[in-house]
Amino acid sequence: MKRRPDRPLLVCFRVLGGGLCILGTASVWAASSAVTNEAGMVSPPKKDGDGVRFGLVRVDPRSRTVSFPAKVNMTNGVVEYAVVTEYGKAHESLLLTDAKPMDVQSGLLLLGAKPAGTNGVLNSAVSLPVTSLHRIGVTWTVAGRERTAPLEDWIQLNTGPEGTVARKFTRGSWLFNGSFISPEGFAAHFEGSIISLIRDPAAIYNNPRPDQDDDEIHSPAARAMPKVGTPVTVTVSVPRDGV
Repeated sequence: MKRRPDRPLLVCFRVLGGGLCILGTASVWAASSAVTNEAGMVSPPKKDGDGVRFGLVRVDPRSRTVSFPAKVNMTNGVVEYAVVTEYGKAHESLLLTDAKPMDVQSGLLLLGAKPAGTNGVLNSAVSLPVTSLHRIGVTWTVAGRERTAPLEDWIQLNTGPEGTVARKFTRGSWLFNGSFISPEGFAAHFEGSIISLIRDPAAIYNNPRPDQDDDEIHSPAARAMPKVGTPVTVTVSVPRDGV
């Protein structure tokens, strides 16, 4: 039996007397209503200067960015995720955040981001659409001065005998596959997975590089990172017509 295509669905909110509409898909919004735990619902959108805020997630339509707070969680060991929630796979994630996965995905949809779907994660033969490839950066403060780097600079690949040879993680984009609907509801919420380094269709973003198939190769690039516990801001840049 063929699966019916996910139909577009426009969802509108009231924001401080104004209107706000987000074009998503039926499955994305079904997730919001399917999740009974309040933490899985989309936070009420609020106007924030020139942008909009969903809980801890800020959307800036002018710069076409979605940003949210996080903190450094690991500077050594093997990691399989770049960002998860506090209740997610924290023992193997570079960063932790209190932001809701549904709020992150809602912000991306508000900017017109086009999810590639889980097929882009599970099938390596699929050509990845450039409209689903986004840049992700991290910002933090050192001695009162703000610093910014691509998220990739905080990750390294360990190869050679017993992972003794470290090499740089390739700079570039991340795949916005968008999470899916599990029997429980919005999968990213229940798994707590936002940005994954290995193949994980539940995560909102996946690593599109060949190393996504090795769950023992990624580790924090400690020399490029601040110490554990340092507050950071994760910022996703959504291009209008691809990267």
